Amino acid sequence: MSKPAVKKPVPPAQAPAGTNQEGRVVATRLFKFMNPELFIKPNRVVMTLGLVTLAGLIGYFINDNYQYRLEKEREREHYQERLKQARLRRAERGEAFES
Repeated sequence: MSKPAVKKPVPPAQAPAGTNQEGRVVATRLFKFMNPELFIKPNRVVMTLGLVTLAGLIGYFINDNYQYRLEKEREREHYQERLKQARLRRAERGEAFES
């Protein structure tokens, strides 16, 4: 009878720097800190709160812009009304006025 062939252990190949034995790139702590979205599992509660907050901010900015434009329009109308009244007073006194 012959003896079964014994497999000799093959020494692992030298992995390039920055990789593990399987050849995958090892992430440094700095990389993980700078790119947490790659390493943290999605959390629906946190995503929902973030979307609600973002929607609230966008709504606030839209409302603020609307209020600003409304205020400017009121100022413009007020100025036009005062100008009209000043022209009427001058006309009543018989003064010439510039348009």
